[in-house]
Amino acid sequence: MKILGIDYGDMSIGLAIFDTQIDFIYPVKTIFRKRKNVLRKSLVEIEKIINENNIEKIVIGLPLNADGSESKRVCETKEFCEKLKNRISENIIVLFEDERWTTLDAKEIIAYKGLKKEEQKKYIDQIAASLILENYKNK
Repeated sequence: MKILGIDYGDMSIGLAIFDTQIDFIYPVKTIFRKRKNVLRKSLVEIEKIINENNIEKIVIGLPLNADGSESKRVCETKEFCEKLKNRISENIIVLFEDERWTTLDAKEIIAYKGLKKEEQKKYIDQIAASLILENYKNK
């Protein structure tokens, strides 16, 4: 089974895949948007990745507050989820996973790799999506 991890953000969406057959998680792509609420092209691109990789499950990071309560971003993420569900097969399971600290952890990982600031932006969200999948896997 292949599981798509999604780190949904205002201007970017990080994607990663967990291939359960080989027990391997890998970053796939960061989709950048020019405007916050314009999702059509992003959804088309995600749908293409789902179809090309035979994705059977999707795990979307849920941006909870540090204390576990729901932030304003939770509502936006759930709205994105509904839009995505309208485009994909109803056979694909869609779940949420707590994503607290994943972006901070991703920044640390990338900083450790020594990438320049302008390069870091390209990878941070897909690394965060990988960490969301790692959290899901370790439950």
